[in-house]
Amino acid sequence: MSGRYIDVVVEAQPEIPDGCELRFHAVGEPKPVRRIKYEPLIGPEGEMAVAPAPGSGPHIVDVAQTGAAGLIKALLGAGDVYAVRDPSAPPVIAAGEGRIHLQTSGTTGTPKWRAHEIANLTEGMAAGSTPARWLLTFHPGSFAGVQVILSALIGGHALIAPPCDASVAEMADLAVRRQATHISGTPTFWRAFLMALGGRTPD
Repeated sequence: MSGRYIDVVVEAQPEIPDGCELRFHAVGEPKPVRRIKYEPLIGPEGEMAVAPAPGSGPHIVDVAQTGAAGLIKALLGAGDVYAVRDPSAPPVIAAGEGRIHLQTSGTTGTPKWRAHEIANLTEGMAAGSTPARWLLTFHPGSFAGVQVILSALIGGHALIAPPCDASVAEMADLAVRRQATHISGTPTFWRAFLMALGGRTPD
């Protein structure tokens, strides 16, 4: 393995007849191969997309029922992911790969769906040199929640995910018990969180 790639050595093949292509079968867990980087001895190097296996997507996740765990499982698979927070506004499924579809908060009416390229959301994220323990204070199906989840996944960190309906006091207790090292929240959340901690420290 070199960097972000797993090196696979393929024996030399006879000349490929016109109209034929090499076909790779990716198997195993936890994450199907989505792209193949090729570095031939002769000719330019490049990258090709890998079609998802039949039946691998899209993934429709009822976040209220599955919590962060269901969303993480879908993100590790192939195909687009639809994170449902409000079942009264079901998604319109469209073929795609590498996107996560999120609902808006619905504070001004019926929630709307927005598609986000996972590559854009993870741009700049990298594996961390020091292990961290992220406390998920946002709803896992929200934009901010997904960013925390992806940060933990890509960074190789632990994710502390309370139930979707957890109170600030319950999150504070969980942070102390699980020794959270990284917490992200709004100013309003932080005021309530610090009061709930009551002088305790997560770490």
